[in-house]
Amino acid sequence: MKTQEIKIKDIKILENIRTKLAKGSIADLMSSIKQHGLKQPIGVGLTKKGEYVLIWGGRRLQACTKLGWKTVPAV
Repeated sequence: MKTQEIKIKDIKILENIRTKLAKGSIADLMSSIKQHGLKQPIGVGLTKKGEYVLIWGGRRLQACTKLGWKTVPAV
């Protein structure tokens, strides 16, 4: 699998399986990403229209968005 930087604004989120997040879990993840970087890319699919759709890594995408990242590594 090839990893590439994708603009966060270009990734569509169709559904979120994790509807309830533990309090502070995103904050903890944000802290870890700030300190160590993003260790595992998110997963996206490509629609017939050429749009990126989130497959896995919703919490990581949310944390990176809150950190102000403009792009995120994705496979």
